[in-house]
Formats: sequence, C-alpha cells, structure tokens
Amino acid sequence: MIIDEIMRELIVSSASNGDMVGSAWLSREYGIELVQPLRYTSRIGRVNVFRSVDGIHNNTFQASYAPANTLAGHLDFMLRHERIHLELLSRLFAAHGETEISQWTRREPAGRNARRAAWLYEWLTGNLLADANKTAIEITSSNVSFDLNGFTIACNTVPVGLNPVSFFCVGNEPFGFSPPLRGLTVRNGSITVTSKGPALNLTLIFALSLIRDAGLFEGLQIQTDVDASYASTFYRIGPNSIIRSNIFTGASQIFTDCPSLVERNVNAGQAGRSQFSGCIFVNNIGLF
Repeated sequence: MIIDEIMRELIVSSASNGDMVGSAWLSREYGIELVQPLRYTSRIGRVNVFRSVDGIHNNTFQASYAPANTLAGHLDFMLRHERIHLELLSRLFAAHGETEISQWTRREPAGRNARRAAWLYEWLTGNLLADANKTAIEITSSNVSFDLNGFTIACNTVPVGLNPVSFFCVGNEPFGFSPPLRGLTVRNGSITVTSKGPALNLTLIFALSLIRDAGLFEGLQIQTDVDASYASTFYRIGPNSIIRSNIFTGASQIFTDCPSLVERNVNAGQAGRSQFSGCIFVNNIGLF
C-alpha cells in the first residue's frame, strides 16, 4: 500500500478540462461508493461557474485551480474549495493517506491545509503522524508499558544542517545520554519512518529505541523508507530484553544488545547486528 502511494507521488499529472477534482476525484480514484452523497462536486472547465440546488453544489473551476492528481493534491483542493465529507475521509484514510500526508507535512510544515489533513487523519484513524524531525513518543520513566492497540505511529525526517544528527521515532535516546531506564514495553501496532533526500551529515535514524535494560517489544510491524545516504536501524534495545513476533521491512538494520531473547521475528530488511554475546535466536526468518 505504501509503495503504491509513493508511486503516485513519482508519476504526477494535473487535472485538465472536464476532469473531476476534489472530493469527486478522491471517491472515484479510490473506489469509494458513498452512502451519504457528496454535497460538493467540482470539475475543471473554461470559466468559473458555481451552481447550487437544494444544498447540492456543482461547481466548475478554471484550469488555474487544477490540483496535482495525487491524494494530497485533491485533498488540498477539497479543504480549500469544498466542505469536509467525513464518510469519504474516514473510508479513504482507513486504507490510504499515511505516506502522502506525511510527505505533504514534510514539504509544508507550516501549511494550514497540510496540518488540517494530518489532524483529520489522526482524528479519524487514531493513528499518530509526528511532525517532521520530531519524535512521536518519548518514554522518560522506567517500567512503562505502551500498547499501540493496532494503531500506527508515523515519523518523517528531513536533512537539516551539517552537524551529526540522531533521530528516534518511539522510545528513548538511543545512545544512553538520557538517564538509564528499565522495563520499557512497546507492543501491538505499527511504526513507520520515512526520510527522503540525501543526508548532508551523519544522520542515524532509529524507528524504535528502548535503552537501556530489560525491554520488551512484540507484535510490531516496523517499516522504514529511508534514503540510502542515512544510517537507519529498525530498533536498538538494551541487554536482557525480549524481541518477539515482530515484522521488519525496509532498507534498515537490526541492532540487538546481548544477552537478549530474539524469537519468532521476520526480517525482510538488511542484516542484523548483535553487540556483545549471549543472545538467543529462536525461529526467526531472515538475518538477525
């Protein structure tokens, strides 16, 4: 799904004369048959024409209004020129939108409609889209258990300056500069990290960081879509920890502090790396 949305970003055209735009385009493009009909239907034409009958609006906009044929482009048009249709957005965001809205907020971090779209996505799905270069959830106390309950946390980073940078999406500071914590648990959900554009510095990216001792994470799907110039890691976890029943996809590495138990995981990314000795690996698929 995320790969499909990235391809939509790469192959972009704009709406032309006669094309539906905004809510109507989103409904048609993503095959959403609505129970509640659209109150606003918009298309591109030669001149601006606005018609309204019994609260149903059929509007025509000049070509200068035409959005890019992407989810973000037509969502932006809807937020500017139409009204929010909650059924459409709820059903759209149930299957699409995470990647494009994250990329949109990265391109326009102060953009009014980008931030409105992110808020609507979070409100309707329960998922969390972190601001660019911002940690989504930082854990600062020991013995914290965090259950994602099937929801997704999405982070994105952009190149900033020339100084070395480390970034983590969920957990605590990965190099142990923060106070040592024990007994951190994260389970049952998805964490995604996106970073595009070549790094101008040494940039270390961690999707999940649980430092320093006796951590547990299980039942997670961790996915990274990171430019090759970054050094990216699915997770770093302290010794005496348990890594169980997780799926890792993307061009990132695994970093395990031993001794720890690593069992029933799937790694579709790069090779794993273990620090020290004493880790136990049981029924894993891929390189750990």
